[in-house]
Amino acid sequence: MKRRKKRFVLPLCLLLLLSLCAPAYAAADAPFADIHGHWAECQMAWAQEAGILTGTSSTTLSPDDTATRAMAVTVLYRYAGSPAVEGTSGFADVPADAYYADSAAWAAQAGIAAGKTETAFCPNAPVSKEDFAVMLYRLCTARHGVPEVSPDALVNIEDAGNIHGYARDAVAWAVEDLVLVNKNLPLSRLLPQASLTRGDLAHLLRQYDCLVEGNPAQLYRFDPDEVEKIAVDLYQGEVTFLITEPAEIQRFVEKVNGFSYTGQHTPASAGKQFPYHVVLWFKDLELPKGLFMDSNRIGNFYSTSSPDQPYFTSE
Repeated sequence: MKRRKKRFVLPLCLLLLLSLCAPAYAAADAPFADIHGHWAECQMAWAQEAGILTGTSSTTLSPDDTATRAMAVTVLYRYAGSPAVEGTSGFADVPADAYYADSAAWAAQAGIAAGKTETAFCPNAPVSKEDFAVMLYRLCTARHGVPEVSPDALVNIEDAGNIHGYARDAVAWAVEDLVLVNKNLPLSRLLPQASLTRGDLAHLLRQYDCLVEGNPAQLYRFDPDEVEKIAVDLYQGEVTFLITEPAEIQRFVEKVNGFSYTGQHTPASAGKQFPYHVVLWFKDLELPKGLFMDSNRIGNFYSTSSPDQPYFTSE
């Protein structure tokens, strides 16, 4: 009976933590099927639903397409509420009837983005990681004043010397406050000149919206009908709790979808630093998705609940 009680207490307690996690999975019949299962699914859905990012077609958001400078200023302009613009951007390569004309004018006039030269904005050029960091940094400065940046923010970035001088403070701020890292590479490498994708744009903007502006961010959009089973491994006791009953899965997933996060810390290695491991198996995905956690966080996201709350019980 002791073990049976654990089986139900632990999953229910985990519901208090799973606000904090990695990419979500929406229903397979979602209007933009190409983001289903993508690492930036929730970020892209948030941007699209907020009117910040539009589809590349009626059924695609193209998260892996390269983002251009025109796209970058457009998402920021829409995020800012599409304020009225007087005059033009002043750039010869920004046609007055271009979809990004007002966005470029706003960005130039507000000091959010400069041209590549005095007369050229280069709207179709890819936007780099450091340049988008600069845009977000300037947006933050316009709203809240110049943010404080630790002099040690880039001390562990081995390619920090590749950051252009004009972008150094902005990138340091983004590393500290937006947890800017380089996907699929060691955390010590940033690749500041690397081109961003549309998924990257949505991700970084939502990091800004959450971690700077303080708006809670949802990271899970699971469809309970797509989840086949959920396993919870307790490393210290090497005990696995398995959820397979549809009603339990639905209750677990619905609670997860209702949580959000408002804080994040610098990524660290998983393993024993996170004594709990949750694995979700999906019916239409070949590989399961695993999450590491401890009593106050999952992965790199802090819980919005009280840190004194006893999430996990031994009874």
